[in-house]
Amino acid sequence: MNKALLKRLIWTIPTLLGVTVVTFALVQLMPGDPTDISLRSKGIIPDAVSIAEIRRQMGLDQPLIAQYGAWLNEIFHLRLGLSFQSGLPVTKELALRLPATLRLMGASFAVACILAVPAGIVSAWYKQQHLDHAVRFLSILGASLPHFWIGAMLIYLFCIRTNLLPMMGDGGIMNYIMPSITMAAGMAAVYARMLRAGMLEAIADPHYKAARARGIKQSRLIVQHAIRPALLPFITVIGNSFGYFWGSSIIVEAIFSWPGVGRLMIDAIFNRDYPVIQAITLLTAACVIVVNLAVDLIYYWLDPRIRAEGGRYEEL
Repeated sequence: MNKALLKRLIWTIPTLLGVTVVTFALVQLMPGDPTDISLRSKGIIPDAVSIAEIRRQMGLDQPLIAQYGAWLNEIFHLRLGLSFQSGLPVTKELALRLPATLRLMGASFAVACILAVPAGIVSAWYKQQHLDHAVRFLSILGASLPHFWIGAMLIYLFCIRTNLLPMMGDGGIMNYIMPSITMAAGMAAVYARMLRAGMLEAIADPHYKAARARGIKQSRLIVQHAIRPALLPFITVIGNSFGYFWGSSIIVEAIFSWPGVGRLMIDAIFNRDYPVIQAITLLTAACVIVVNLAVDLIYYWLDPRIRAEGGRYEEL
């Protein structure tokens, strides 16, 4: 295995450790007292005695170093503590919410590819023509519009005005349409532009021109000599977009009342539920690191030039 790639594998451990330090520090800097919020949510008027007791139960009366050490010990034992609000193990909370988020992310990724791949191919094939200009304009528009605006417009058009789609929840396939389009719009624009650029580069390559001169069938020419070479850098963009979809889920799930991790994160922030916030942040960082590492491994496996010369890993 390439030495730089092996070094990348080893560095994932201190990177995750650094994430735990930053996550714990940022959570401690959040304004508000979780004990006060917890008591008020249960209809109890906070006083000095009740606050002291709750802080003791939550472990917030310990020094910060002790709190961090206890949390790190829980992580090493694959436990993430108890939610301040529900009292349930955070791992159970995540297990209940994670499938809904992953399903929404999968649907959004599929929608992004369905929109972007034909658009990118058409845009490259009809370069500087009307179709190309239309695709590029729509790509800029999709990348510029914020999620909350797209979601609000979809709700207005398909729920309030026409009542064609359900507004909230994940009760069925129809519930996925608006959230997945909202989440996919920005990344579909990136995919389309990336695929267009890759195809234009492939079309300008001498190998493509030689294949065209040999009279190869046009459909085969496009697939094998234009689209296929353009997919290699496209894989990297797909891997890096995991963080985009995960981050977008926080906003989209709030708009459509989607019962996923993003909605859980927002509730935890409002309630100052430190264990849940820390767990979701750590899970997000770990997933992004693992996915990017997997993309690097796939890139290493697909491109023989990287295996032979060290390729882009020499830069890591």
